[in-house]
Amino acid sequence: MGDQGINEDVFKKHWINPISAHRHKMFEILRSYKEAFLQPQVVSVLMEHLADCLQMEVRNDKHEQMIELIIVLFKQLLQIPDVKSGQTNTQFANKELQKQLLHVFS
Repeated sequence: MGDQGINEDVFKKHWINPISAHRHKMFEILRSYKEAFLQPQVVSVLMEHLADCLQMEVRNDKHEQMIELIIVLFKQLLQIPDVKSGQTNTQFANKELQKQLLHVFS
């Protein structure tokens, strides 16, 4: 995936602005993050950790925070839109990451 770190101020400026020339690049980076979370090892570790936390009879604050963190992560990944149909100028064309994500986390 390479180092694709983004300055937060730059991200907010271009993410919010629908006519930004950088918006396409921002979506490409976000989709690459989303695709990274489809790796079986990543999903397995997250689900095992979530299950462990949920099965605790007595949970402490760290368990509750971890449960919330994993759920928020999943929610945020679902917020990243797929490529619109017909758009072929991207490495994510026809990948349907949204369906794949829902499938691996179900």
